[in-house]
Amino acid sequence: MIYPEFLKEGDTIGVTALSAGVGRNLDDYKFSIKTIENLGFKVCETKSVRVNNKVSNTAEERAKELDRLINDKDISMVLNACGGDFALEVMPHINEESIKKNIKWYCGASDPTSFLYYVTTKFDIATLYGYNAGSFDQEILHKSQFNFFDIISGEIPIQHSFDLYEDNKKERVKSYALNKKVYWEALNGNCKFSGRLEIYLVLDLTVQKSLLKNIKMMVLFGILIILH
Repeated sequence: MIYPEFLKEGDTIGVTALSAGVGRNLDDYKFSIKTIENLGFKVCETKSVRVNNKVSNTAEERAKELDRLINDKDISMVLNACGGDFALEVMPHINEESIKKNIKWYCGASDPTSFLYYVTTKFDIATLYGYNAGSFDQEILHKSQFNFFDIISGEIPIQHSFDLYEDNKKERVKSYALNKKVYWEALNGNCKFSGRLEIYLVLDLTVQKSLLKNIKMMVLFGILIILH
């Protein structure tokens, strides 16, 4: 697998809107971008990022804006602005040669998963699933958010399960409202496992049911986790 170069202080993160624009949450988004800049990175946005619409632009134009970031030698990483429902529309218009010639990190969460999956499986380039550009709008960041910046900088932390999780985002004020205890439960009883995990986005439930007959795996929120 191809691993892009990790980022260093002063590098530029390109932000694009493969799906929705951030206009409806613009103040929160601005706060998040300020957080990224305060952590030592520059930010370059494409023109559709701040659009107040569930679809930031036409599929063709979203693909062009992505391509500009991919081909920009000053952009070290492409970070999606936010989630949504329409990133798949961009896929037929993506310039594959640009991705091959310009190896860099791609990251997003939720709807951008389809693009990340495509880059990793089609071109064997490592991608990051975790946060969008608007995900850092709290005054006090959680350790998991700091871990993200460590990872893109090449400081890979040992991942442990956290003690609490956020059950209701509406309760959030200055930071994550961590109000529920984390627990792990095996649906078929106690189990032990080890090995490398491969994670895939499940887009077709028919394929999912077929695979279940042949592979030991877990399916969680449309994510296929296969243990070798």
